[in-house]
Amino acid sequence: MRGLKGSASKRATLHWTLVVAALSSVLFILTGALILSLGAADPPRARNLILEDSQLTWAGGVSSLNLAPKQVVTASSPHPIDAVNFSLEGQARLSHSSDPLASWGLWLEMDNGQWLVVGVNGSQYVTVRYCPAALEYNVTDCPPAHEPVQQISTFWKVFHHIRPRGADNHLHLVYVPERQPAYITLYLNGERMWDIAFEAQGIMPRQWGLWGQGGPARMSQVTWQSVRLFQE
Repeated sequence: MRGLKGSASKRATLHWTLVVAALSSVLFILTGALILSLGAADPPRARNLILEDSQLTWAGGVSSLNLAPKQVVTASSPHPIDAVNFSLEGQARLSHSSDPLASWGLWLEMDNGQWLVVGVNGSQYVTVRYCPAALEYNVTDCPPAHEPVQQISTFWKVFHHIRPRGADNHLHLVYVPERQPAYITLYLNGERMWDIAFEAQGIMPRQWGLWGQGGPARMSQVTWQSVRLFQE
């Protein structure tokens, strides 16, 4: 009888051990989900929100902007970057009927006059280019930037986190000067995409804005949603 009681006691202990372990796992998962929902997985941002603009009058407002085939439009923000540490966000969408190769994005003008141009297109591709001056021609005429981690050139590349035409996409650029060599990190819809190396050390972005480009075959529409600038 004593052996039976001992076995029953061991089984009960094992049962409660498993119950406690299961509850601990559930609590761990729920805690992790709560932390993520509070923004722990969000891309980093500079400390101070300088600009949050959902009117975008300087870019023609939030109504749809028509883009003729191969037409390029740019809009310059009236709020320049005036801090070393910054993060910049832009959100927009291409209409369902837009040319699959129509594109839009953010641009940064460096203090040497060069433009860093980030864009997504209607076929769910992304690119980053260095243009020698203002974007007045096809972005693909500009040479790609260099990604130092993956050791690639940032030509048009498909990215499964880019949403299709008719849905909003969110671009997020983060620059932290303490990192050497200096580079900007690109996030797409909250997912890290590339680190973009600066072509010349000590060159800083100052002016910035939005751009759109029509595809080669038919009319397209881009609708700006919002931009945010953080600095410290």
